[in-house]
Amino acid sequence: MTDGAGAKQIVSLLSKLYSHKIKKTSDLKNEIDIKALLKFIESKSNKLSDSLDRIKVFKEINLPIFSEKNTIYRRIGNVSLSNRETTDIKNSLHKSKATFNDAFLAAYILVLVRYSRMRDSNLSLSCPVDLRKYLPDLPDNISSIANLTGRYLVNIHISKEKEYFDDLLEKVNQSMTKNKSTFAFTKSISTLLKEFDELSIPELRKIAMKNYNVRKISYTNFGVTNGIEFSGCEITNLAMTGGMRKWPAFQVCFNTFLNKTSFSFALEGNQEEYEFAMKILEEIKEKLLSWSIEVQ
Repeated sequence: MTDGAGAKQIVSLLSKLYSHKIKKTSDLKNEIDIKALLKFIESKSNKLSDSLDRIKVFKEINLPIFSEKNTIYRRIGNVSLSNRETTDIKNSLHKSKATFNDAFLAAYILVLVRYSRMRDSNLSLSCPVDLRKYLPDLPDNISSIANLTGRYLVNIHISKEKEYFDDLLEKVNQSMTKNKSTFAFTKSISTLLKEFDELSIPELRKIAMKNYNVRKISYTNFGVTNGIEFSGCEITNLAMTGGMRKWPAFQVCFNTFLNKTSFSFALEGNQEEYEFAMKILEEIKEKLLSWSIEVQ
């Protein structure tokens, strides 16, 4: 089992093997020593203090449930932004403090809020964070295929009135900035580690489920996935997804390849649910493009 960053490493290794860029597989190693990570978590977790974010009640987002359950399919859905459209969005972000990731999250939340009909609510969406960035860099012949993912919770308030992209983008950016500056992902991990020698397995499992359970509605940004090539094959688009989710569970995955952005899902559902999921992707794209045109 691995996470998004590990999946990218697997695809990269397959690409190199197929293209004969790796001649001796015996030289390949997988390194999952997390001593440095645990030390880092311990040093940062105490920076977190209680705040209003821990007192407010944050709701998870729910999508509509369709009554008819006809033939169930396992399908991949994908929508792409062209090189030019991706560049336009990046240029628009230069005028704000927000990141590319913030823009994706804001567009996704805006669409979800519309269909879940949430207003005047405190809502929460998880955003994974790759913990490898806090480990020493590995040599090219050593990978780190494992589940090394923490998570930030994007906790924001949706107003009674219509929510606008600019306002929501600012809220998402503020939440993510706070998460990053306080290393918010370390708190729950640190708690689990401190209790490891004292609590029973069932009690530890409860802590893990509370902090690391897969939410029904989720989001993953694989980031840039360049460097993937297969000899004799021209790759013009690359889309990555997470595991299959059974509707109304739903996950959107973003990735950028050759400066083209794809957002995709892997869904187990009927035709109506698949079409609705595709509609969500199309609307995410429309929100991003409309906003980029407005601010230019």
